[in-house]
Amino acid sequence: MKLSSVFNLHHFLELRRNLLFHLKNLFLAVDLVTQKNSDSLEGKIQSSDR
Repeated sequence: MKLSSVFNLHHFLELRRNLLFHLKNLFLAVDLVTQKNSDSLEGKIQSSDR
């Protein structure tokens, strides 16, 4: 019983670590996309000014 609970804890920590890793990557990807979108928006605004 004790061994399985230790294994479950380890498994849970691994899952949490993987989840945090994926979340971080997701945020980075979203950040990149929003940066690209804002860049293109700025480009559109500049081109419409001319």
